[in-house]
Amino acid sequence: MNIGSLDRRVQIQRLGGDRNALGEIESSWSTITTVWGRIELSGGSEAVGDQLVSSKVTGTLTIR
Repeated sequence: MNIGSLDRRVQIQRLGGDRNALGEIESSWSTITTVWGRIELSGGSEAVGDQLVSSKVTGTLTIR
């Protein structure tokens, strides 16, 4: 792997949560680590239906 191609900072995060005073769960993200990575996009598509526009992008994320 060419280490020079890792040109993006990627945060690995975990979803957690605590209960507030009313007993409801409040979700929050906590960062576990930050690493260098590369994103290679391979395709995408868009669709329109029920007055909504949705898009989808596929690709590969490589981290070290």
